[in-house]
Amino acid sequence: MSRPAKKSWPSWLASIVILTILALVSAPFAWYVYACRDTTPRGPLIGSSNWPEPIRDLHAAMVNSGIDVEPFEVYLIQGRPGDTISTVICRMPASVPAFEFLKAKLGMQTLPADKKDYAGFVKREITRFAPPDWSTFAEENAEYLASRGILEGDEGDLYLVAHDPAHDRLFLHYYFNF
Repeated sequence: MSRPAKKSWPSWLASIVILTILALVSAPFAWYVYACRDTTPRGPLIGSSNWPEPIRDLHAAMVNSGIDVEPFEVYLIQGRPGDTISTVICRMPASVPAFEFLKAKLGMQTLPADKKDYAGFVKREITRFAPPDWSTFAEENAEYLASRGILEGDEGDLYLVAHDPAHDRLFLHYYFNF
């Protein structure tokens, strides 16, 4: 019976060096993947202090104008509660005063054909991250209005409004583009 060949000292040293190099290379990559994970606490935001500032301001302006938008509900899709650089969807009862206020305040117009891709992006995002009752963006008969920022391709606060005639609700998608 023969004895197994004994590995020499240089081959063990080479194995240790290779494993050390692999650890040094993979550890920062693993940390990067961990640090970039999505930690959004998705769901309804209770209390206006948790809403993005532009949504708080818009709601306050509607209330100050005498428009009844209760219940005004906000659902966090991306970001952190209370952070302006967030994506949220707001849900409120549909009314002519609320609809006209949003059109005037946000410079909203009917979504043109060349901007339908933006509505498609919003539909996919909401379908992926929010419960079905938080969106009418998948409804074919919904009426869409886009803010100046979307229409002009600007950065900053972007709003897309969908009117759900079946349930008589307005949905407002807010996204901060920088």
